[in-house]
Amino acid sequence: MAGYIRAGRPGGLAIAAAIVMNLVPVRPAAAAEAIAWQSWNPAIFAKARADHKLVLLDLEAVWCHWCHVMDAKTYGDPAVIALVGAHYLAMRVDQDRHPALSRRYERWGWPATIVFDGEGRELWKYRGYIEAAAFRTTLEGLVAAPVPEAGRVQPAPAPEQAAQGLDPVVRASLERRFAFAYDGVLGGWGFADKYLQGDALDYALMLGAEGEGVASRMVRQTLDAGVKLIDPVWGGLYQYAVTDWDHPHYEKIAPIQAVGMRAYAQAAMVYDQPAWTDAARHIAGFVMTRLSDPSGGFYASQDADASATLDGARFYALDDAARRAGAQPPIDRHLYAANAGLLASGLLAVARATGESAFVDRARRAIAWAADHRRSADGSYHHGERPGDGPFLIDSLAMATAQFDLYRATGARAALASAATTADAMLTLFGAAGSGLTDEAAQRADHGAMATAYRHPDDNVAAARLLNQLAFATGDRRYDAAARRIFAWATVQPEASRGALWPGLLVAARELEAPPIHLVVVGTAADPAAQALYRAGQKLPMPYLLVERWTPGTSRLASLDQDLPLLDRAAAFACTATTCSLPVTDPAGLSRAVAQLVAPAGE
Repeated sequence: MAGYIRAGRPGGLAIAAAIVMNLVPVRPAAAAEAIAWQSWNPAIFAKARADHKLVLLDLEAVWCHWCHVMDAKTYGDPAVIALVGAHYLAMRVDQDRHPALSRRYERWGWPATIVFDGEGRELWKYRGYIEAAAFRTTLEGLVAAPVPEAGRVQPAPAPEQAAQGLDPVVRASLERRFAFAYDGVLGGWGFADKYLQGDALDYALMLGAEGEGVASRMVRQTLDAGVKLIDPVWGGLYQYAVTDWDHPHYEKIAPIQAVGMRAYAQAAMVYDQPAWTDAARHIAGFVMTRLSDPSGGFYASQDADASATLDGARFYALDDAARRAGAQPPIDRHLYAANAGLLASGLLAVARATGESAFVDRARRAIAWAADHRRSADGSYHHGERPGDGPFLIDSLAMATAQFDLYRATGARAALASAATTADAMLTLFGAAGSGLTDEAAQRADHGAMATAYRHPDDNVAAARLLNQLAFATGDRRYDAAARRIFAWATVQPEASRGALWPGLLVAARELEAPPIHLVVVGTAADPAAQALYRAGQKLPMPYLLVERWTPGTSRLASLDQDLPLLDRAAAFACTATTCSLPVTDPAGLSRAVAQLVAPAGE
């Protein structure tokens, strides 16, 4: 499930791709304007009831090739236009601009087509492109028999589950599914589309860093193959490839860049692979140039195709000069808080792998931009520039994570305080006792499918992971309680059932079982020896790690429950839940000292 693992109707995307692979890339046809598209507005359901019509929702993306095809071929069909006009009220929504709808229906996109009755009940959901004749048949059938789909309420855990962790039987099943879903021939999880799956790579890297050989092979094979998704000329990571890694879809989407930067940067440190450091840097270069807005935010995406006659495959085969000479794939210049946070976190991962301050500086600018342009008085973040853009969970979650990552990268206490403030607002707005976090603070309709708050499983796991680390760094047990409550909710979701694929839950389970490896550098910020120890600590090959600074004479770190000895020179101290190292004063010996600390007894 998690980390961009595609879910939904089996084979749906592959079938849709097969249908349209040989079509010439197209832009929306003028005929499509004959449909009276409306923006998202829950009041449309009341009008549908009054007019005895159904509601058609077309969730699309600016960068989505299949959306362009469906605009021209399906919504441009005169018979479809007539059917929609006679029996439907039609809404068209850019999913990037409406995170709550996007998270709720991402398994059916993009394009995602959902039909409701006037009560807001879901009648039909479809994933991907559908050709006009089949769509006409479906629309006619829904008018003749508007039967709602069976819904489900996301269950809540029993109170005692918050402290019990992941059931061993479920854990074993998730681990088996994680292994079975891996494509041992081509790499990656799944056997249709090929892309970098963030949570799956996180879990494999966590195991690989502990010396697990099979997991290491998964990471190496997948990242070596995934380099084919990086544009060799301009940088940036294509969204995915069909069947194998050699046939990419060329759209470059902001969250995909964040996944790529983190994956390559973290793995480069664990396995000491300079080629992967270069890959992370190449993705970051695209983010810091073509996706970068002068104000400090980041653009949402770059489309796959340059024009109706120049598709991505031909455009991206050109060299730099030829690309610049003609039409270029358009860039969606909307600035969203979530993208600022995601890309800032990705850049901070690259900074850790490279030691280059330019990536920290750009991440800090993005965080400052979001604070200036998207932060509300309560510390939460709204999505876009419009007053009604949120608040949505993904914006506050991404920004709190970025602020915490900035603290991890720099040791700046102000960044940790900002992360805590945003997390507090996030829990207030989206939290509920004994449950997961909702995708939005207020429901957009009071009936039908929209009346039930949706809680995105992956976002909740990400929130639990963040809150767990915040609890350690701040010493605030409220965050620990919230992390365990959210995790307990996740463990009773269908995505956690036996036979499911949810590596993010496995990562969260392991992180909640023990604190991170903790390294404290004692010395002044101006001391070159302390700076060298801090830089060496940042590059330790451990994904679950917190490196902090402490200057003698200042207040004790909240993460420490004991005083550290003061020496006559800078020193680093590494600790696990039960053991601390001797002071380390030589940066070259830091890795060895920490490795000895975490090694099993007797080794």
